[in-house]
Amino acid sequence: MKRVILLVALMVVLAVTAGCNFPPSITEKLPAQQNLTVNAGESIHFSVVAGDWNSDPLTYKWTATGGSPISGTGKDFTWTAPGLGTYTVTVAVCDGTWTTTHYWNVTVGFKESFETGSTGWTATGLWHRQENNSAIFNVAVGNFVVLPLDDSSGGVIPNANSGQYCYWYGSPSGAGVKGNYMGTQTPDDTWLSGGTSTVKNSGMLTSPVIDLGILQNPVLQFAYWFEIEGMAPLTNDLMDVYISVNGGFFTFLGSLNPIVGGGQGAAVPHTSGGTDSPAYWDWRSYDLNEYAGKTIQLSFVFDTVNADRNGFRGWFIDDIEITEDAVRNLSAKELNPAVNRTP
Repeated sequence: MKRVILLVALMVVLAVTAGCNFPPSITEKLPAQQNLTVNAGESIHFSVVAGDWNSDPLTYKWTATGGSPISGTGKDFTWTAPGLGTYTVTVAVCDGTWTTTHYWNVTVGFKESFETGSTGWTATGLWHRQENNSAIFNVAVGNFVVLPLDDSSGGVIPNANSGQYCYWYGSPSGAGVKGNYMGTQTPDDTWLSGGTSTVKNSGMLTSPVIDLGILQNPVLQFAYWFEIEGMAPLTNDLMDVYISVNGGFFTFLGSLNPIVGGGQGAAVPHTSGGTDSPAYWDWRSYDLNEYAGKTIQLSFVFDTVNADRNGFRGWFIDDIEITEDAVRNLSAKELNPAVNRTP
């Protein structure tokens, strides 16, 4: 009797199952990680492997939301990240009755590390893309300038903050002045003068146009290393950041020059590590909330102001990023809100 009941129950289950249609299953997803971070303009390849218990034919629909809707069909989909912002890319697999979905969260940011060149960037003055090179050193050290206390570098320029390349306002080894931003040195320069140029010099490193897209709380951050004069580091050897909005004029965003310090001897430097302290790579951050949704350009401006005390290693910049509410252990050094300049 029990055997008969079990057989009847099994037949009922099989009959019910045969009449059911089960949702398709997604067994593989690429990229495997669900949260992605990419740069604007970067292409991402998505694909899924799906199956259906009933062997029904499957259709695929891809959408990207958070910006302009983008759609596609098929098991594979290549999506080019638009302007900065947060997007959701979704695939819906349908067997005609049921639909199974999977999604990826994509954060599109701006990052420039100069590793593959500097497309769209323009540089004037002594700004140039610099490869790591331990053979480049400041030849003014010992005669016209001194190294900071406890600096064991021998005057060699620093490596990039990451990778092999960064941008540097300074003159590399070669003909003329080497390893500093003097340009052409006056022929009658004197011992420990700080290094005297024949004329002052300045230059701008300007970004391509950056579309802030749908970022609600954009934050700019970049890595920097500098060594400038220590006598008047607030008013000379200016290291300023400017911003242009929607193609307009450049306006002052902030300065890396200290608001206190100075008064050192002509040959003594001020650095990213402080007065007469060894320089190191640090981070600076600026809130770009008021520019959300607009297009911008950034310009990093170095200006010696005068021809005096220009024998130091200069300003290095790397890893420029714009992200949504960037989080990083940034330097607590105070900005200079009192200064307003024009490039």
